[in-house]
Amino acid sequence: MNLTINVGTNLLYGEFPEHYRWDASTKEWKGRKNTLTVVGRILFVLPAEEDDDAASICLAEAAEVQLPGAFRRLFTTVLIFCQPSDPSALWGKYYTSLLEDFRYQFKDCTGKIKQLTVSLLEQHLESMGKSLKTFGLDHLSYNVSDEFRKTRDIADALNTAIPEEFINSKERLNAAQLKAFNCIMKHVNEGKGGAFLLMDQKISELVPAFCSFLLSYGKSELQTNECGYVQLPDGMIRHLDMEKDPILEIIKATFPEVEKETSTSDIFADREILTPMNDDADMVNSVLIDQFPGEKVVYKSFDVMLNDTCSIYPMEFINKLCLGGMSPHELVLKKDCPVILLRNIMPSEGLCNGTRLICKTFMPNIIVCEISVGQCKGKTDFVHRATLRPAANSRYPFTFERKQFPIKLCFAMTINKSQG
Repeated sequence: MNLTINVGTNLLYGEFPEHYRWDASTKEWKGRKNTLTVVGRILFVLPAEEDDDAASICLAEAAEVQLPGAFRRLFTTVLIFCQPSDPSALWGKYYTSLLEDFRYQFKDCTGKIKQLTVSLLEQHLESMGKSLKTFGLDHLSYNVSDEFRKTRDIADALNTAIPEEFINSKERLNAAQLKAFNCIMKHVNEGKGGAFLLMDQKISELVPAFCSFLLSYGKSELQTNECGYVQLPDGMIRHLDMEKDPILEIIKATFPEVEKETSTSDIFADREILTPMNDDADMVNSVLIDQFPGEKVVYKSFDVMLNDTCSIYPMEFINKLCLGGMSPHELVLKKDCPVILLRNIMPSEGLCNGTRLICKTFMPNIIVCEISVGQCKGKTDFVHRATLRPAANSRYPFTFERKQFPIKLCFAMTINKSQG
């Protein structure tokens, strides 16, 4: 229609049947002449997309970023989650991008470069319960020596040099720290099991009332009967002005830097707004992303019904659904905004369900993110679209599938999610 009308229709997809009707005799769309309100429907058809094409486009975008370590991890997750029909073709097409860093480290060592690349891919696949053989690439590892078959953990442990400052750090421990160190090492040397809770001395000095409250609460000392109320310490409560918007007040108290436009990505690793329900977290995230500085980037999902043979549910209704553990249909992001990963992509590399990330670069089919917490903090990785389905015990009488980036904004998250 936009091609046949000079100024275009200026209508949204769902509004089109309200103003035009399909004439079966002439096989063309014609404008409606009556002024009555018409409820029409256009069925959504998921664009036909070959898995190999989708995987190849995703890898092509990532290759431009020139992060070979992250690219190898992405290649592995593409094999697992996109299930391309011809993995060998992808290997041949992106071989030079997979070994780009090794090519400079080991010049004129073609065999070693290939062994290193194949070995790392095999390790990534093994960490997800797969192997090169699973994808018909076992011919690549026929000449890999035992040295390259070591697991990543063993290789890292053997090849990592221990800085001198760490070797001599025991001498700088205070009395309490040394006591804890000796206790732990005694258990290790004697082969005993045990669990140890270590708290920073500065933290314990700052929040003695909170620590005392937790201990008393755990011992049930704060209530006289089973259903009694527990009074929280004053330091844990912030009294809000009920005449003001409570969400805005909580945001100002937690992230004052956002309003002043002085925020850095570090603050999102140290602070979080916790809510009891997913809807509450989504509401806070929606308000905060509007306040967050920068230009919005919007990614829309491809949703498809799996068992609605009668087309009872319009796609507009499916788009509005966002169950816990699923990405929204319309994912609104900005550079340096915090997000949380909703799927186990590669746990061995820190990419697991619940990992918090900072968005750095946006491309049509991949998002470049930096891990913001944990032992992999600072590591850069690619996140690509994945097929998401609601849990089998969801309350809906139908099932659907959503192809979207497996992330959500996480200025705020549910209490349950924050516990891992």
